[in-house]
Amino acid sequence: MPGHGVVAGIDVGTTKIELDVYSEDGALVLRRVERNRTIARGPVAEQDPEAILGIVKSMISDAIGAGAGCVGLTVYRGSLVAWSRSGEPVTRVITWMDLRPHVLWHRLPWGLRLARRLPRLGEAFSPESMTARLAALLVERPELRRGLEEGSLLAWNLDAYLVHRLTGVYAADSSTAALTGLVDPRTLEPLGLAWRLAGLPRFELPRLLAHEGVEPLEIKEGGRLAAVIGDQQAASVGLDCLAEGCLKAALGTGFFLDLSTGPRLRLSPGGGLVPLILLDRGSTRVYGVEAYASGLGHGVEWFVDNMLGGSYGALDESVEARGRPPLLVPYVWGSRTPRLWRGTAGVLGIEPGHSKRDIAAGLAHGLAASVALLYREISRRASRPSRVRIAGGLSRLRRLVGLVAAYLERSVDLAATPGSASALGAAVLAARNCGVSFEPEVRVEEVDPIDVEYRLDPDLLEEAALEIEALISRRKGANTQAGRG
Repeated sequence: MPGHGVVAGIDVGTTKIELDVYSEDGALVLRRVERNRTIARGPVAEQDPEAILGIVKSMISDAIGAGAGCVGLTVYRGSLVAWSRSGEPVTRVITWMDLRPHVLWHRLPWGLRLARRLPRLGEAFSPESMTARLAALLVERPELRRGLEEGSLLAWNLDAYLVHRLTGVYAADSSTAALTGLVDPRTLEPLGLAWRLAGLPRFELPRLLAHEGVEPLEIKEGGRLAAVIGDQQAASVGLDCLAEGCLKAALGTGFFLDLSTGPRLRLSPGGGLVPLILLDRGSTRVYGVEAYASGLGHGVEWFVDNMLGGSYGALDESVEARGRPPLLVPYVWGSRTPRLWRGTAGVLGIEPGHSKRDIAAGLAHGLAASVALLYREISRRASRPSRVRIAGGLSRLRRLVGLVAAYLERSVDLAATPGSASALGAAVLAARNCGVSFEPEVRVEEVDPIDVEYRLDPDLLEEAALEIEALISRRKGANTQAGRG
């Protein structure tokens, strides 16, 4: 194996785990990708923490073999895992796709449901948050409460579990912690009121690690863990999108738009936007706001596999379809797969004579309109971005990126990084903390809006999605009542 790598980044994502090893000039000298398997049944979406740990350990060994003993780690957010102090997991990883907090919402502490409506930090207590997942877990498994109170059990996002098992230190990423609602994003001190509202026992918080200016942690099997950061924050670093006004749009498993607000923390952006730490330098921080549609990537995968024969090229080519308005393909954001709407697979307005290409065009326009909805809320509630930088798996579809630009009514930057943008961001931070010379260059291509004959109204898309979501909720309620009867 080549020995000219200097730094490595490991990106633990929802669907895959990626290792990228870089040389000093930013070239990719080793890349490895492993599938991250999800156990899904009904509302449950969990992963095996031991399996993830095994893959990460193996990747660290590969990085060291390639000459990179300095490693940065980035982990997807909104997860929860509980484990003993000795390291034995007592739960699987409850992923951000798990819907049990939604199902159990009426049984969660009333304070948590009240906090969800707070204008300042309400988004941190949404059913998708780690806090709601922990509250739901304690409803299902109340015996864990005593272990947390006594300190024999630990519980946090997946990043803390990995760091603890790799280094023996109970520590975690500060930017991910700031999204839980349990710590103040300005001081990173515990928010006692938040714990009480959520009905959580007081348990030990992990040591919260800044992204820069920290001493690397020694990994038990060798090497140094020099940076830990959330996946979307890492992507903003990797894409060099930290300057105030820069918007990073990741079009992957979920759609995440992160706008840098510089040194200003906007705690009350409204419109469903989430305030967050993009980069923690210890003494100073870069803040931002985030808008997201957390299940769109899975919805796209379902449509492509089941309606387009697995061809993403067909999806990209459909963008140029002309002659009739695009079909409306609404998404219920946050779901793992698109919901069915009266047997038409989520496509509204379909009639005899419509082809797969027509359906694909509706899907493409729906994706672009979804990005436009998120972009509009960020522009309205925070500020209009000075530049937009797009990355993620779907950004490989060049025509789709042009369609997104058309819906945003502006040119966008299409970013290309060697390997994963998140892994690159983690490696950049690790190199700084290890004192390693590492000079990656982000290649950017400006993409102009394409000429489109018709355009979906984003408001109509949102209205259709909300109506479908309400219909599903009513149907679930009717089924629950029937079951009780």
